[in-house]
Amino acid sequence: MLSFKANYINSGIVPQRVIFDLYSDSRVSIVEFDTKSSDDRNTIKSVAKDWERIGNTRTFANDMADEFKEVSSKYDNYNQSRFFGLTTQLDSFEKIDSNNVLGLAEVSHVPENRFDESDVFILDYLQTKPDSMFLSRIRNYKKIGISLLQSIISIFRDKPIVLIPTANSKKFYLDHGFEKSPDNLFLILKNHIKI
Repeated sequence: MLSFKANYINSGIVPQRVIFDLYSDSRVSIVEFDTKSSDDRNTIKSVAKDWERIGNTRTFANDMADEFKEVSSKYDNYNQSRFFGLTTQLDSFEKIDSNNVLGLAEVSHVPENRFDESDVFILDYLQTKPDSMFLSRIRNYKKIGISLLQSIISIFRDKPIVLIPTANSKKFYLDHGFEKSPDNLFLILKNHIKI
């Protein structure tokens, strides 16, 4: 029997607010969503709607939901884009509860690129739940973006990861090992690859 479900990648620990400014460690799961799973497609779509409501604006999650729908309808692109989530859900990954998703990321593979490398990956999007973002006044969880980014770096170890940061995210990526490209148009994490 075939089973389409999110794949568990690894677990992590993020600080969860207990009361006021007091946080304690909370276990989370990093999953990869299956682009052929209608449940995963619905989860990402639901997350996008929820985050748009919380943030009172369209978010990267909306763009990821659009991309997920596009990729899931085209088998040829299945290996080109991969979608990851950080969730408080610790089991039953056949159906991820959108209320438990704290972060989403999309990574695309670029087979031919300007670096003459066969495997370069683009971090298209990385977003945390709007009420857990760094600039939020009261956050129920902290270090979601760091935890999700570290998992992505681990998954694509020994492969360069490229991204075009927003003005607000540039410092975050520079603080976590990314470097400016020679033309200063994007950031790159070389992951021990000479470019």
